[in-house]
Amino acid sequence: MEEDTNNSSFKTQNTKFPKGKLYLIPCGLGGENEFEILPAQTLEIARNLSEFIVEREKTARHFLKRIGLKIPQNDLILHDMGKHAENQQFNQFLASCKAGKDIGVISEAGCPGVADPGAEIVKLAHEAGIEVVPLVGPSSILMALMASGMNGQSFAFHGYLPIDKGQRNQFIKMMENNAQRRNQQTTQIFMETPFRNNQLLEELLRTCHPNTQLCIACEISLPKGFCKTKSISDWKKAKVDLHKKPTIFLMF
Repeated sequence: MEEDTNNSSFKTQNTKFPKGKLYLIPCGLGGENEFEILPAQTLEIARNLSEFIVEREKTARHFLKRIGLKIPQNDLILHDMGKHAENQQFNQFLASCKAGKDIGVISEAGCPGVADPGAEIVKLAHEAGIEVVPLVGPSSILMALMASGMNGQSFAFHGYLPIDKGQRNQFIKMMENNAQRRNQQTTQIFMETPFRNNQLLEELLRTCHPNTQLCIACEISLPKGFCKTKSISDWKKAKVDLHKKPTIFLMF
């Protein structure tokens, strides 16, 4: 009998029907410019799905409405990962996919699985033999690196820095040392929750060497966004307000 390949080209042994695919769907930062930053194929795939694993249901519904979802919102199946969901719940979220249905993953902004709880879903999908399909879309981390003028051959992304002031100070010094090693200078990439951006910037200006290069990529891909690289001494002379604005920091 000819094998059915309509839903998935990835096959596992001892299954009567093929599993569905898990699509990782990027979305924009500002919530208004998806048609400018997302390829037509990404939009078309997202529009035709009816079940999603999401970081936040309200945000996901707004996103799907904006891109022209093909089915009524009332018919949507949304699994909200939330902040306290456990692995057992995550496995249940994949039940339809295991049964042969394609589903999507949507984060609050950017690419699912990158600085995002979606990574755990992807891990479980691999363990279950589900094909994972990353769709093309914006990554503020890579866009910031592209526009920084810093080393794109060797870089490290640290995510969020420690909240404890002493630990954060030590971490900043460690990153600065790694960025300026003689044998291999490595661009250091990190971020903070938007409402603590200004405090982090103040600490960077207070802690780092005047000649250290700092790139601030703020609201990148949005109309008022910017990406600027200056020395710490030059940033001290500038006036910049990053409060509640999604920002990526890079050090070199």
